Amino acid sequence: MLAAKQEAGIDSPIFIGTKVMFNSADYLSIEGVPIEDMPVTVPNTNGRKPDDCMSLVREGEVAFTSCTQWLPYICYKENSTQLKYNSDCGTFDQEYHYNSETDSCYKLHKQARDWRQAYGICLAEGGHLVIIDDDKEADVVVKILQGKPRDLNWELSHAGFFDWNKDLLTFRTIHGEKMESVYHKWHLNQPDNKGINIFGGILENGELDEEWSTREAYFVCEKNPKNEVFELPEDQYENEVSTKK
Repeated sequence: MLAAKQEAGIDSPIFIGTKVMFNSADYLSIEGVPIEDMPVTVPNTNGRKPDDCMSLVREGEVAFTSCTQWLPYICYKENSTQLKYNSDCGTFDQEYHYNSETDSCYKLHKQARDWRQAYGICLAEGGHLVIIDDDKEADVVVKILQGKPRDLNWELSHAGFFDWNKDLLTFRTIHGEKMESVYHKWHLNQPDNKGINIFGGILENGELDEEWSTREAYFVCEKNPKNEVFELPEDQYENEVSTKK
């Protein structure tokens, strides 16, 4: 980790996957390893309540760090030969499915999140919160959403558009396109809440509606199949291509 940090030219501490889990005294890694069992020196708190997250400062030394602080971090992924590459969608994520009608890949997320969280999740997966371009794609997305759980009070699912000016109802897609240039079949009398409901969603009948920032809902991520999230070794890539044929 320190070598990667140095190679990237990062001088600041970096977040590690260790934080308070179940009470204010237990600092565990995401894999359940207590901080006491790690080869690091834990700083003295001098009787004060420490911050909930931790960062790596230098070799063998960690620090208590506020979880809201902005710091670099390193993502860890186990090297496994058991993973199968989803060559149709350019990712290892098998939940992305290619649709020939739209030439896009889609993934239904069945864990409800608010709009901002959904946006970030799709981005982290190499895609984006679904942008509906036309009637054909609206039908595709509506069919995908039929597979979502039925435990929320409101049927609206997140979609990739929002009010750029917050109080003028100037909705655009997350890629900056005017709604008039893409799919824009709004639900009756929508949009109507200036400055309140600024994020976009799609109803089960395919109509668009607006929602507030903290409402949790299910959502679909869209991904360009030509965008490779991971670069495969040449021999593995050739094997995937031949298998696909």
